[in-house]
Amino acid sequence: MRVLRLRKDPAVYSSEVYLIRGDWNHLSDVNTLVDVGANGAVVSELLSLATGVGKRAVQQVVLTHSHFDHSGGLDRIAEEFDPEVWAYSHHNPRCKRVRDGQSMHLGDRDFYVIYSPGHSNDSICLYGPDDGVLFSGDTELNLMMPGGSYSRSFVRTLETLVALPLKTIFPGHGDPLVEGVGDMLRRSLDNVYRSEIFDDRAATSTGGDISAGGSDLDAPDRSASWPPGVARDRHFHAR
Repeated sequence: MRVLRLRKDPAVYSSEVYLIRGDWNHLSDVNTLVDVGANGAVVSELLSLATGVGKRAVQQVVLTHSHFDHSGGLDRIAEEFDPEVWAYSHHNPRCKRVRDGQSMHLGDRDFYVIYSPGHSNDSICLYGPDDGVLFSGDTELNLMMPGGSYSRSFVRTLETLVALPLKTIFPGHGDPLVEGVGDMLRRSLDNVYRSEIFDDRAATSTGGDISAGGSDLDAPDRSASWPPGVARDRHFHAR
């Protein structure tokens, strides 16, 4: 798997945009963008890349959530490459819905969707077990001290991530995290346990308006298949 962090327009506030390709550009690889940025500025760079003979530079897009800095360039990307588009919400008619625990092929690797509400109600992370890689979007993972309030759904997400053998995190903004990933996540979880935790299960089970797009979200599918050894439904333990 190769991950390329594409160049952003410095004049516009935008998320990181990652292109995932296979090691050898095989026909079976799925050239995938994780997020598209605010304005489609990455198109010129994508058109200059060697992404495989007879293959579109972008065959698939996965949005980590619907905020404009991550999804605003979608129409421009779709115009140029006509990719399949996946997201947790239907904020754009081009989007197909992903589910918690769903397996997806990105580049030449299998990834799993982790529903991670908190930053927004339609946030997801993408976990690649073969390389210990996580694309985290804007999910808050580096919590330096206790304080504030967190939902039980967010706590469950953080508990899930702590249990994974992660080596690299590609965030929605900023440089990849490659050192001390496990220690950072454990510290963050401990700080959350020592903060206020509120019960959002009723809201999650009935759906609710997402922070951008206004679509209702279904409850996550907790019966979905996960990689061997990963227990998604851990019980919540307040400390």
